[in-house]
Amino acid sequence: MGYSDERVMLAVCGRLKISIEEYKQHLQREELRCNICKQWKNSVEFVSCKRRPRGITSICNRCNVKHVQEYAENNREMVSKKIHDRYFADVENSRRRTRERNERYRKNSPEKRAASVRKYLDKPGVQQKHKQGLSEWRAENPDKYAMQRLLRRVAYESIDFDENQLMELRLHYVPDGKCMCCHEEKRLQIDHIFPVAHGGKTTLENLQFLCQGCNFKKHTKTIDFRPDGGEFVRFLKEQK
Repeated sequence: MGYSDERVMLAVCGRLKISIEEYKQHLQREELRCNICKQWKNSVEFVSCKRRPRGITSICNRCNVKHVQEYAENNREMVSKKIHDRYFADVENSRRRTRERNERYRKNSPEKRAASVRKYLDKPGVQQKHKQGLSEWRAENPDKYAMQRLLRRVAYESIDFDENQLMELRLHYVPDGKCMCCHEEKRLQIDHIFPVAHGGKTTLENLQFLCQGCNFKKHTKTIDFRPDGGEFVRFLKEQK
């Protein structure tokens, strides 16, 4: 890494207004100077570019992100049109890449995704917008909606508990009204540990209490947040 030509090195040091010794120290630490923020940073903090000789640009990642955001803000319509055209130029591959990217994000950043979902749901008007979008989706996809209702109906045909048992279950697992996943005090929903989409039934041993954000985050995965693994459920059934 660095310049082998002594004259070039002198020119670079003159432009940067530093001594040759100081410049060599930066090279030994594998540091480069960002052309925007004028700070010396490790080479791994710079934007990758295969076309450059060293494989990186002279702009650090932070400055590059800021520049991209400013450009997108000042050229919103043009950027939106480019994204739209590129997406629909090859719709199938674009959708496949989007699904893969979303799957990686859900797998690698579950806590960050749950926080963003909760933040989005807390915005004013989001609940109404969600209900309206859900109604439109049901109208446009009657077959899928009918299949979902069928799965739900089959799941609820297997109910093996009464209201008192459900109340005892809630008081045991969430006496303080906190979500069993994020442990925050929010409005709770009944979640199927083994999801209905995979054949889960509405039985006492298949229920837990999650907030809406954590329920969305769990999606169709099988995750048991009960600290005792369902021991209390077995106790309730014995009492019955």
